[in-house]
Parts: sequence; C-alpha cells; structure tokens
Amino acid sequence: VFFESHTQNMAERFANQDGNNPYSVIQKKLLQMKTEREQESADIEALELEKSTIQKVLPKVLYSIDIIREKMEKKRKEIQIYDNAISEIERNFGSVIFSAQVFDDTNQQ
Repeated sequence: VFFESHTQNMAERFANQDGNNPYSVIQKKLLQMKTEREQESADIEALELEKSTIQKVLPKVLYSIDIIREKMEKKRKEIQIYDNAISEIERNFGSVIFSAQVFDDTNQQ
C-alpha cells in the first residue's frame, strides 16, 4: 500500500511538473538512469583493464629504470676517475703541457 501510494504521489508530482503521462515520465527517467549506469559500468571495466595492463607493465619498466640508473652511476664514477686523472696530470705536468714549446715544431727531435 505504501509503495503504491508513494508511486502515485510521485506520478502526480511528475504530471504536475510538465503535464506528461506520469508513467512515461518515470519510464524515461528509468531508461536514462539505466543508460547512465551502463555507461558507468563500461567506464569502470575499461579502467580495470587499463589498471591490469599497467600492473603487468610497471614491474618491467621499473626494472629497466633500475638498470639504467645503475649504468648512469657507473658512468658518473668513470667520469670522476677521468676528471681526477686529468686534474692530477695538469697539476704534475701542467707547466710542460701548457708551455709554448710544446706547440713549437722546431724543437721536435
């Protein structure tokens, strides 16, 4: 009884709002809500699929990043070794290397 009276009240309210058949208004609203629900469900499924794909790919990407990071660190260490070697050579032999006599062809033997 409550449901029927509640439905009747809703139908009368809808009928008073736009003068249409109250049942057709309810039917249109239900169809609209069903369509929206189906769209939301499809969106959720698409997001779940995307999430699954990302979860499969992410570990591989992170592993690749770790390998690249290790290679970069190794290269940084090599650069530091070369920089230290160049500094040491300049410190010990800079006066000879940077003198004009090094570039003079007449002093070569």
